[in-house]
Amino acid sequence: MVLNCLQDPHPRVRWAACNAIYWLLDNFSPHLQEKYHNQVLLALAEAVDDFHPRVLAHAATALCNFGVPGKPETLIPYLDGLVNKLLVLIKVSKIEATKLQSA
Repeated sequence: MVLNCLQDPHPRVRWAACNAIYWLLDNFSPHLQEKYHNQVLLALAEAVDDFHPRVLAHAATALCNFGVPGKPETLIPYLDGLVNKLLVLIKVSKIEATKLQSA
């Protein structure tokens, strides 16, 4: 149900879904990560591409909370795509910060 909310047309619903996923990962670690890593990681990776800055920031934060304690190999199949998406976010945020400073 929460993952479906990441597809909602309203950004507040998508943000709330990212927030819920963050806290679910925090409270149900490592069971949630071990059992649902494929669905959750793919959904969060898609949410990082969201056009709304708060949604993508919360999706990135939830991704950072995803580590599976004692099982880093769980993330290996996803690392290339996730790291590339996060690097793009860093570059874009630096460009936006520079624009704001020069304005």
